[in-house]
Amino acid sequence: MGVAKTRKAGPDKQKARAGHGPAARRASDSLSGFRAARAVDALTRDFVRWYEEDLGPADDAMACLEVVKSVAAVYFEATGAVEATAFAPGPLAMLLEDLETAGEEEAVELVVEMFHFYVDFLKETGRWSGTDQDYEAVHALLVTSDLSALAPSRIEVPAFQAAEETAALAALPLVRAARALLAWIGSGRPVTPDGRLEEIEAAAAMPEPVTEQAMERGQLLDLIWSTLRTTEQIDIGPDTAVVHEEAPANLGKDHPEELEELRLFVSMFLERGVLEAGPGGPGEVLSAELVLGVFIAAASPEPPLVERFLSAAAHAPEAEQAVVEAATHDAYRRLQAWAALGLLDIDTHFHVPPAVIRCVAEAFEDDVDLDIVWPDAEGEAVSR
Repeated sequence: MGVAKTRKAGPDKQKARAGHGPAARRASDSLSGFRAARAVDALTRDFVRWYEEDLGPADDAMACLEVVKSVAAVYFEATGAVEATAFAPGPLAMLLEDLETAGEEEAVELVVEMFHFYVDFLKETGRWSGTDQDYEAVHALLVTSDLSALAPSRIEVPAFQAAEETAALAALPLVRAARALLAWIGSGRPVTPDGRLEEIEAAAAMPEPVTEQAMERGQLLDLIWSTLRTTEQIDIGPDTAVVHEEAPANLGKDHPEELEELRLFVSMFLERGVLEAGPGGPGEVLSAELVLGVFIAAASPEPPLVERFLSAAAHAPEAEQAVVEAATHDAYRRLQAWAALGLLDIDTHFHVPPAVIRCVAEAFEDDVDLDIVWPDAEGEAVSR
């Protein structure tokens, strides 16, 4: 696949930031740093020529390479690699996450942009020595690592009467399916040594109030099961699972703590399903980011247009349109599955149902920079 070269930072900004970003600060005179510098230096002349064609002057290209050397040094240190012409998506993702945690947002964005130029250069000029699959995954990772893609969003959690919110959450197809599973467990069901449900086929055949648009039954069952374990609704013994004796049975149905239990279950289900469903192949990183971004925006006062989401590929650089289109299609399929569970409404816009907005906020507040307005005990808006 070809690569489109785009420029976000002007030369003054690049020169000012080069050598001062988080990657540069982590570079050292270690053996890994020396090897990285030598490996990148060998490509300097060709990179500068490539850069000057569309992106800018040689000085900017050299500033870019200084950042690349810093990133490569950290990568070499972590992986033992000695070649700067291939990068594995897993270690690189961990490196970028570490930089995002430690660095200033603007500096990290610039580091990602410059390293993206370098990876594009390797591919365009035939110097990429890794697999095509690794390139696609790395490219997708760098495309979605722009921290502005998930800019701080404002979520206003609506105030409800307890009975009204309880009824709305209890009516969700997701919750009804979870309660059906708990009832099916009854006095106990056998589990495997690692705590997974042994009678998976029998459980999957159990009637559930979930439409065919929901995720595949086995996948849904596994996610519900793991969430029930996390929220301590079930107790896993050496070979048997039972409803936890100290937990309000059936997700707190007709119990004083029912609302609290429902909120916790839905929040944890979202967290596990959206944040912990690890991307595995090319384009899946972008798909996962899109699902998360839609959920956050759909819970905000300005929900996103479905049409705009579906046409995202048309607005991407030409060389990236295939990746974006595939990721958008996959993300939309996932979003339809979440809608079938009652956690999202899809019409002209994506909306999170009012009773689920609190659950979205609680699921993602520790992982995404959100501006959340919570209602106080009297229903007044209070930021925290």
